[in-house]
Amino acid sequence: MRNSVFIALAGIFILVNSCEENSNDPGYNRLCKKWILTGFQYQDSLSIETPPENIPQMNIEFEKSGAMNAISSCNVFQGSYFLYDTDSIKIEDLISTLKLCMGEEVMDWELIYFQGLKNAVQYLIEENKLTIRASTNYNLYFIKDE
Repeated sequence: MRNSVFIALAGIFILVNSCEENSNDPGYNRLCKKWILTGFQYQDSLSIETPPENIPQMNIEFEKSGAMNAISSCNVFQGSYFLYDTDSIKIEDLISTLKLCMGEEVMDWELIYFQGLKNAVQYLIEENKLTIRASTNYNLYFIKDE
């Protein structure tokens, strides 16, 4: 019985916080999806760095409530986000689990991903692609999860 109540409450929470259309704020509607990290690029570079095969899929999900959740190579991030102007984003209160990532390359990607989200200043959505520009002089690239 207790498990049934928990499952019912979890279902209601997901339904209430899902990405239903809100005609008052199209920026949130377009961003309110799950996105998979495909790489990053330093703003003064022509090449895009893609995650090595030994790194698990990294993704981010934005909710209409302003909450965001991200899965990195070995940790989970949570925070809140705000959209303003036509293309500006601010991610606040970003916290992370503190699992030790194995390997220097995995730790490097972990840090780039966390810092990129923490320092996000602009976003751009073109079809099924999301770019987040960070004040740390690089862009994070995502593709919409189907």
